[in-house]
Amino acid sequence: MKRSIHSLLAGGLLSTILVCGLFPERASAQFQNPITAAKDAYNKAKAQQQDQKPAAPATPQTAGTPAQPETTAAAQPMSAPAQAASSATAQSAQIPAAPAGGIDPSKLPDVQGIHLGMTSQEMLPKLKALYPGPGTGTSVPGVYQLKVQYIHAPDTPWLGQIVANVNPCEKLSLNCSDQLYVTFSAPPNKQVAVYLKRSLTFQNGKFPTADTIIAALKQKYGANPVMLDANTLAWGFDENGQPLTPGPGRPQPPCRNSLVLSPNHSIAAYTANTMPLQTQELKHWVTMACGLAVNVVAQVYVVNTGNGAMSVAGFDVTMTEDGEDIRDALAGEQYIENVNKAAQQQQLKNAQQQKVPTL
Repeated sequence: MKRSIHSLLAGGLLSTILVCGLFPERASAQFQNPITAAKDAYNKAKAQQQDQKPAAPATPQTAGTPAQPETTAAAQPMSAPAQAASSATAQSAQIPAAPAGGIDPSKLPDVQGIHLGMTSQEMLPKLKALYPGPGTGTSVPGVYQLKVQYIHAPDTPWLGQIVANVNPCEKLSLNCSDQLYVTFSAPPNKQVAVYLKRSLTFQNGKFPTADTIIAALKQKYGANPVMLDANTLAWGFDENGQPLTPGPGRPQPPCRNSLVLSPNHSIAAYTANTMPLQTQELKHWVTMACGLAVNVVAQVYVVNTGNGAMSVAGFDVTMTEDGEDIRDALAGEQYIENVNKAAQQQQLKNAQQQKVPTL
C-alpha cells in the first residue's frame, strides 16, 4: 500500500510539527519558523509520494500567476481563425444553468463578510475597512487592485484581482499577517467574485489551539466537513448555498484544488493554445472544477508547542464558485472568438478591396 504524506512526514516531524499544506515563509532571526519547516518537509514528502505514482498526462494549461495557482494560463496571440464556441459544446459537458434570478451572494460562503458572488463595488468598501493602508502593491498593507483585459479585444481593462494585506500585530512589531486574494469573473457577463483565499499567520507565542480553530471553522462553514487529510477540511455547497454531500453517481464536491478559469492577468483566450474551444478541453475544465459546485477548503497548520500541546500557527481558507466561473468563462471565450472572427473577416474584406496591380 502507498504511504500517505502524513506517514512520510512522521519520522522527521513527529517531535516538532504535524502539518499538511503549504503556507508562505515567515523568516525569524531567532529560530526556524514552524510553518517554513512544515512547508519544506511537506514538499519533500509529497515529492516522494508522487514518485510512487504513474506520471499524469500533460494538460495544455500553463502556470498562472503565483497569486492564484489554480487559475488557467494566459494564452498567446491568435495564430489561426477562430469559430465561436457552440452551445452544443457546452451542453455536451452538462454545464448547469445559473439559479433563477442569478446567484445571491448572501447565500454563498464568505470570509469576514466578503462573499463569493459579490461585485467589486459591493466588496471594496468592506475590504478597505478590514485592510487599511495605501494598497500600492501586492505585499503592501491595504487593498491592491489589479486590472486585466482581453489582449486582442477592444474593451478597456477591468478589475480582475484584488490583493488585500494587513499586519494584525503591527503595533507590536511582530511578523504576523492576514492576506486575502479575490479574483473576479470577466466580461461580457456580470463580473463577480469567483475565487477567495485568505491566509492568516498568528503571532508567535499566541497560537490558538487546534481544537479552537477547527471548532470555529465548523461553526462557520458546517459541522460535517469532508476531511481531505488530518488537517484539511472541505465543504461543498450548491449555488443556493445548500450543503452538498458527496455520493455515488455524481461528481464529488468538495475537492482540494478546484480550477479557476477567470483571469487574474490579461489573456488572449481561455483555451490553452488560443484555438477555438473544443469539447474535450471543456470537459477537462468541468473535471477540474470539481462538480461545478461551490467549494470551501481550509488547511490548518498545526505545530507541537511542547508538552504534547497541538496549536495552530496559521491557516488558509480557499473558496471557489465553480458554476459561475465556468459559465462566465464560456461567455468570455465565445466573445473572444467572435472578436477574432470579425477581425479576420475585416482583414479579408480589406484584402479584397486592394487594387490589382497592372500585369
